[in-house]
Amino acid sequence: MDYKLTITEGFESLLHSTGSTLAISVYQAGKVLLINTKENGVMNITPINYEKPMGVIAEGDNLAIATKKELHLYANSQKLARRMKVNGKDLYNLYFPRVTYHTGDLDLHDLAYLNKQIIAVNTRFSCVCSFDENFSFTPIWSPPFITENTPEDRCHLNGLELEHGELKYATALGTGNTKESWRDNIKTGGMLMDIPSNKILLDNLSMPHSPRLYNNRLFLLESAKGELVEINRETMEKRTVVKLNGLVRGLSIVNDLAFIGISKVREKSTTFSKLDDSVKAEFASIHIVDINHGAILARLSFKGDIQEIYDIRLLDGIKNVGVFGLYDDRYSSAVLSPQNEFWKRSNS
Repeated sequence: MDYKLTITEGFESLLHSTGSTLAISVYQAGKVLLINTKENGVMNITPINYEKPMGVIAEGDNLAIATKKELHLYANSQKLARRMKVNGKDLYNLYFPRVTYHTGDLDLHDLAYLNKQIIAVNTRFSCVCSFDENFSFTPIWSPPFITENTPEDRCHLNGLELEHGELKYATALGTGNTKESWRDNIKTGGMLMDIPSNKILLDNLSMPHSPRLYNNRLFLLESAKGELVEINRETMEKRTVVKLNGLVRGLSIVNDLAFIGISKVREKSTTFSKLDDSVKAEFASIHIVDINHGAILARLSFKGDIQEIYDIRLLDGIKNVGVFGLYDDRYSSAVLSPQNEFWKRSNS
């Protein structure tokens, strides 16, 4: 894959200051990129292949990645990581595949851990759902205006956020109850919903994505405006934190720094063609923004094959990380139990 990139001064040092790894899903290119910094602060990128990766989430030693037809669950082992090198690099963290749900094509978007169990926004069936060994999915919540969970992507439900371990906020691009009705009013038909009360808190939003709570403050992206906004949780008043020149999707906040993804708009998309020229970026990028002052502090820009970003998540405290995907035979050489971890010795 050709992905030339450029970074502005400060990007590496700001990412290094978080002590974390940036996980970015690039669904159009079939990659999840793990971006972190070495001990000397120099940036390192590890690409992992998936078919249409979308939502990514990490909690403790667990990692989940949604793909076109599957949901992959991983577990981290620091002990096994420190006994090996990947491409000559010492590892501190190494994720091993543990469970794969063969979901079918649900168009899963945001992921979350609810009571230590993985859940997802099931966009095609207009619901939030859970997973088990018996079914492709089980609906656990739908917007009240959705009368039936059918594969019609009725409102383009996409964003999900929890509070105190419970479902709290959801975003969607529309409030219709017919097949792909959200496409009719793509620029101003979006909404933010409070899940416990089933109430729409804000409407007329411009392609809302990525609702995120940070220090009891609520943020989300209005993709069709290229804006990061903060919502006053008492008055529901909206404040624009920063306006970026591009279609914004993917948001993670740490240390008062917002990591925001910008996608290049598909030229042949009839839906995206309705958007204003101001959000039609020339290339995909990641911006770091000071959420208190709205200042753009640094940027990483992609050229080449990387064009559309969906999710951005900071893997808190995870550095020097590797992931053994399902198609990497090396993971089969490791055996983990609650008491011990073992590497199979080479016969050579």
